[in-house]
Amino acid sequence: MSTSARKTKINARQLAVELVAMIDEAGSVVAAIAYFRAHRRLPHSEFADRVLPKAASMLIMRHSFADAYALINHGLLDDPRNAHLLTVRGKLQWKQGDLDGAQATYESIPTHVPARNSLARLVQERGDISRAQLLYEETLLMTNENNVIALNGLAKILLGQGGPKANARAQELLEHSLELKWQDNDARDIAQSAGLELDLPMDAGRTPHI
Repeated sequence: MSTSARKTKINARQLAVELVAMIDEAGSVVAAIAYFRAHRRLPHSEFADRVLPKAASMLIMRHSFADAYALINHGLLDDPRNAHLLTVRGKLQWKQGDLDGAQATYESIPTHVPARNSLARLVQERGDISRAQLLYEETLLMTNENNVIALNGLAKILLGQGGPKANARAQELLEHSLELKWQDNDARDIAQSAGLELDLPMDAGRTPHI
């Protein structure tokens, strides 16, 4: 990831924190958004694709579901097909136990990788392991096997199936996952719980993935 991309991501998070604070102070999502947009003249795509979804996720984490819904719906009024906002709406529906609603939301944006990964986890939780496996496999094809969540998710499914071939493939996936992202990666825990010993270079994790 380039330095400029990292800065953009960090700034979006900071702006989301600022927006949530404004919602708390104003007691109104609509008023807070109006004030925020008046003082932070961001491009619409930056606001809708980055700031709103992050702010909504923060509200979900603290169980401020009504405000999260209002924030998401406000953004969807301008852009009903915004995949970033729809993905967070699916997360909110799932969090509140509306599994059918969450699944339908994720399925409405089939080419958006974060939504596909969430859909895979959801259908797996609902017992449809074969579909979850297919979703992860398709996502890896879409991303040239460069998606850590799909790599780890498919590896867990394969380890659950067992057998030398499935275990070998799972080990390859987990090793590649750690090559892509060394820090904050569940791949080590997945391997450890399955008794796998990963074969990684001696200098793995010393150079950040670009």
